[in-house]
Amino acid sequence: MLKNGVGRLLNFFILISTLTLIFVTCVSPAFALEGEVSCLRRLQEGPFQRVEAASFFEVTSKIQSLPFLRKRSLEEYGRIVKEGGALYLNTNSDVGYGIKSDGTLISVFNISGVKGLGQSAVRNAITNGATSLYCSDGPLRTYYEALGFQVSLRREMLPENAGYNLDWPDGIRPDMLYMTLKPEKL
Repeated sequence: MLKNGVGRLLNFFILISTLTLIFVTCVSPAFALEGEVSCLRRLQEGPFQRVEAASFFEVTSKIQSLPFLRKRSLEEYGRIVKEGGALYLNTNSDVGYGIKSDGTLISVFNISGVKGLGQSAVRNAITNGATSLYCSDGPLRTYYEALGFQVSLRREMLPENAGYNLDWPDGIRPDMLYMTLKPEKL
């Protein structure tokens, strides 16, 4: 009889702990993201934490070729951190981004398989000081415009300034864009 009572009490405490976690993650203003990010997605995403260059590089170096992600070396990430920038990963280390000391957003990735976590990373980056980014024209332009960025400069992507992906699927390189956060989003 006593064992059954202890088991029920333990189940009760587990339930209370779970409900507290859901409340803190989903309702607390400290964790509030914009409305379209669901509570369950926030639970999966976990908070973004600042990490060392080696940890960030370890994750990004395993990412198979993504046409929109510039591969950087451990030395480059180390330099970014040394110069006052920061690198962030979520608790699962499958979503992340970096911010250079001048506010340039870099290396945004989502390899979680959960659609929308990249947007959460960009929103978190904005709260951590990201104000600009470089990307190729096309789907990324639309993606970043929806998150509050606008095109400030456009230039032809030449082999010498492309820096990373010269083999676009259709053989045509899109323009490079410099985008800045809209003034009302600052």
